[in-house]
Amino acid sequence: MGLQGDAQDIDDDAAARVEFDLSPMRWLTLVALAALIGAPTGAAANGPDKLLCAAADRQWAAAKAGGDTKAMSRVIGKIGPHCAAVIGARLPSRGRQTAAVTQPRSHVAAGSALKPARARPADAAASRARGVTSGAKVGGGGGEAGVGAADDLRLRAVLGDAKARAGLGMLYYNGQGGMPQNYAQASYWLRLAADAGDAPAQTELGLMSVDGVGRAPDPTGASVWFLLAAHQGDPTAQLNLGLMFEFGHGVEQNYATAADWYRRAADRGNPTAEYNLGLLYDAGRGVKQDHARAVALWTHAAEHGNVDALNNLGAAYALGTGTQANRVEAYKWFDLAVTRLSPIGGQDLVDATHNRDFLASEMTADEVAAAKRMAGDWKQKF
Repeated sequence: MGLQGDAQDIDDDAAARVEFDLSPMRWLTLVALAALIGAPTGAAANGPDKLLCAAADRQWAAAKAGGDTKAMSRVIGKIGPHCAAVIGARLPSRGRQTAAVTQPRSHVAAGSALKPARARPADAAASRARGVTSGAKVGGGGGEAGVGAADDLRLRAVLGDAKARAGLGMLYYNGQGGMPQNYAQASYWLRLAADAGDAPAQTELGLMSVDGVGRAPDPTGASVWFLLAAHQGDPTAQLNLGLMFEFGHGVEQNYATAADWYRRAADRGNPTAEYNLGLLYDAGRGVKQDHARAVALWTHAAEHGNVDALNNLGAAYALGTGTQANRVEAYKWFDLAVTRLSPIGGQDLVDATHNRDFLASEMTADEVAAAKRMAGDWKQKF
């Protein structure tokens, strides 16, 4: 039997108000929390950085008081990731991604028979699984074990355990552990965890704001949570900040800042960030163009599960971009792309199939057989 009483029967409208109340006092609270978090390196700003952050803080406060979100985004665009005390207006996503930002990029020369490799958002559900890990793992489906574990989680949440609160929020979000799916309750418990400094809960609130779960999308509110979590080292939040700056969604477009956040997420093992950073190196956006660096990043991303990188690697080896041209190696990557994309379908699968088959028409039977063996060996390893 579930726990009863006020803790369980929180008014949904009140929960929603708590989650999205961006009153001046609450903004000050968030700014203070961000200041406690400190700079991305963990060290407090000092010297010129301290002066820069203080000036940016004043500009932010003036823009916020006037409701000027464009000015708020300009402040963030200037300081990039250097001042945790300044909270910006931003957001898109591509690691738990919205479908809003899918800009195709060609890695194939004009007139080539090969079709272009594209940048495609990662699967939303996979990103959510990677991003929110603080909550206790509780069995779903409403079985006795799930309900009992949820009761224990609720008790610890009521007693103030931040990770339990985050876990309870995710149970409400997903409708698991005997809990009904209830986004207002999810927001309420996640907000309590986030206010206590739980980075995955902060990221989840940002993702909910991106998607407009239960309400209209709120890029400004999402940016607050992403920045707070990113400064604590959460790679999903860092990835989302990179996307926001790359595509100019909610902030002024800044490729250099996008590359910085992608690099931080990539350093923490996020393969989507590695893939996206590779795209910036390939195009020379925000970083010095370096095709070889792009190939290295895509290779590492592919080895850690990023499907999009497979097509790009195939094109790189087919054309000799960033690496020595090698059609056997190119066939291997295109063949792997076909295998991994088959359950997904879509234009990427069509292009990978076309590219593989086109290369096959230019290769000997022995070369094709060697490429297939290489693809099989790679699949066994990764």
